[in-house]
Order: sequence, then structure tokens, then C-alpha cells
Amino acid sequence: MVSENAKHVSPIKYSQCLDRYIIEYCAPTLAGMKTGGMFRIKFSSESKMNAEIQNMKNILKPKKVSLTILKSTGTNALIYVFREDKLKNDLKNPDLDNLLDELGYSKGGINTVLRQLKERMTENGDFPHEIGAFLGYPPKDVIGFVKNKGSNCLCSGWWKVYHDAENAKKMFLKFDKCRELYKKLYMSGKTALQLAVAA
Repeated sequence: MVSENAKHVSPIKYSQCLDRYIIEYCAPTLAGMKTGGMFRIKFSSESKMNAEIQNMKNILKPKKVSLTILKSTGTNALIYVFREDKLKNDLKNPDLDNLLDELGYSKGGINTVLRQLKERMTENGDFPHEIGAFLGYPPKDVIGFVKNKGSNCLCSGWWKVYHDAENAKKMFLKFDKCRELYKKLYMSGKTALQLAVAA
């Protein structure tokens, strides 16, 4: 269920490329409007990938924004940017809890659940249908997507909608405006750290 769409000082080195991708694909998450976002990015080497991801984790940690690699092949990585507190709260939803239980997820903390998501991504070779549960999509839409295997949606934008299309369209507009604003602020010199709202 994938969407279609003043510098930080040492000792942490700032990665402008990774920073730009986070702004482009995860602005609503930085703004505290959405649980998570993800994107693919290519690094020049595997060691550089690991170093830059760790640096960005350290940079965004004070704002309670986390990063993890969901899947990587050599220097290509699928990065998940999320707010852990929001994710914990989302996964407490009884409908999502039941869905993940039916799909074979075991009970545990965020690290356990994310490890299982990564395993499912590796096994399936694609996005598992429940990915929306980790991105802050409405539970009824996540369940609708799983049951319909991605077909028969009412409308689509940041996600495929199966319930309350009007409200979803309003959220799409808010997310679009947030992304455009953050892109402008980034072009004016702001960093992901500066644009991330404190939890």
C-alpha cells in the first residue's frame, strides 16, 4: 500500500542528498502530521549508506524521528522514516492489531514488529499489503487494501482509500501543501532537523 507518490554543526556530518529525500517524501512525518513515510535511495557504497543512515538517525533523534532500512540490495536502500510514539499508538488500534495477528506478526515492541515487516518484505520481494499500518494510513483503508488486494478503491492519492473518501481527499491536500512548503523551506536553506517538529 505505497503512496504514488542554520546547518547542524559537528560532530555529525550532514548528508544533503539524504536530507533532500526526507523532505521530498516524508515532510508530513517531519511536521508531525503522519506516522511515517518511505523512499528508495542509492548510495555510492554500502559503507557510505550505513554511515549516512546512522548520522541521520543521530541528527533527527532529538526530534523523536527515527530511520531504519527496510530493505537493501547493495547500495540501493528502502528507507523508512517514522515517529515511534505515533507508530506505537497506531498499532494499538484493535483492527490493525487483529490484522497483523492474522498475517502472522507476533506480539512485541516496535523493534520486533519492524523486524517482522523487514522479513516479510524480503520474503515477498515486494511491499506487503499491510505496509499502510506502518505509514499512518486509516485502519479501515489498510484493511480494505488487504482484503481487496489493492483493487476497487474509492480514490487514491497518498494511499488507496476504501472508506470516507472525502476526509481522505482533505488529508491529501494537507499533505501536499505540507510537502510543497517544506520543499520551499529546504530550498531556502532549512534542514530536515530544523523542519522536524518536536514531539
